[in-house]
Amino acid sequence: MLLRFFRGLVSFGCVVLFTMALPGLMVWAHANRGCTGIDYDAVDYVRWFSILLLPCCVVLWFIVIHRILTGSRSSFMIQFLLFSGTIWVEYMLLSRGIWI
Repeated sequence: MLLRFFRGLVSFGCVVLFTMALPGLMVWAHANRGCTGIDYDAVDYVRWFSILLLPCCVVLWFIVIHRILTGSRSSFMIQFLLFSGTIWVEYMLLSRGIWI
């Protein structure tokens, strides 16, 4: 039982770390889009997963920065507005062919 708890904790930590590192990975994926010697599938996966995980990344970074700067918890309404606003911006960029 303790081993299953530890595995779940490690899995959760990996997902959170990946989501927090996503902005840096997005910059790397778009900068190395046409470079030779880099696996194109890895770059493509990061580009596609960034579309799905970017709203979560924005909310996580907002929570961390808000907690560091103010020392208090952020409201769920502001988190929801950031999440939905990020989805709306992504939709607008994708529908116009600007992103990816």
